[in-house]
Amino acid sequence: MPLNPELLSDIIYSYTSGGDSGSFNFESTQEQNDFWEWFSENAEELTSNNNLNDLVDDNTYYAGNCYGNSQAIALKHSKSYYEGFVLSKGFYIRHGFNFSDGNLQDFTIHYNKDNFREDNGHLPNHYVGIRIPNNFISDNRNADITTNYLNIDPLLLNYYRSTID
Repeated sequence: MPLNPELLSDIIYSYTSGGDSGSFNFESTQEQNDFWEWFSENAEELTSNNNLNDLVDDNTYYAGNCYGNSQAIALKHSKSYYEGFVLSKGFYIRHGFNFSDGNLQDFTIHYNKDNFREDNGHLPNHYVGIRIPNNFISDNRNADITTNYLNIDPLLLNYYRSTID
């Protein structure tokens, strides 16, 4: 089921007016429009209770490295990898996170709570994303991200492009 048009509009507004603006590097206005239509039709709305009972290891996962953090966790621990947006401090920001056993797992936020804490003291819990298969992560990485997960690029636009070929 497609995303609610109002939610999609909020995500696009946050993307175009915030710090993520231009980070997708669309090749054309047509590609941008097609991407947002595809995203609306394929993205899932997910919520997190921000309670990670099964911390996967004792690594430190840094803020600003959510894609590498989450991709490495997906490959090392057979968890699903999602890429999309999280609602943080009133804006949807691009974000990578994991999903396993029916639970959204955001290790980046878990390890960096003070960077993400809302004014009311709560952590973000509304996510919108697309599951990117782990084999796509492996096939599109020329470095071993299970041991070097810093400065790993997002995959969402490349994944979109792979689905329309």
